[in-house]
Amino acid sequence: MEMGFGEADVVKALECARNNRQDACNYLLGEKTETSAPNDLHTPLPKDHPLYKIVMERCEIQKALLTPKFLDVMRDLDERRAGVVDFSDDPEISPILYQLSKAIQKYSSHG
Repeated sequence: MEMGFGEADVVKALECARNNRQDACNYLLGEKTETSAPNDLHTPLPKDHPLYKIVMERCEIQKALLTPKFLDVMRDLDERRAGVVDFSDDPEISPILYQLSKAIQKYSSHG
């Protein structure tokens, strides 16, 4: 906004750039690349979504989401190099994955 862009444009740029400030500036300046283009994977969850609610209600999930170990697990799951069952014995990861999977199940059954 300091550069003269509107708040809505800045928010959209940050969403498209996954909160990377340099990429968001590039997006605003017209350097929109495929990596900065919006897609379903990087669309923010609505505030009434069960995953959003569970993350916002539980600080242990918020903390886990910021750890390199959990981010590596999520990358492995996303790239299908591992399944949830591969982390069932991990005392740090398993409880978080369980809570998230329950929220996903809840959403899927109502959605």
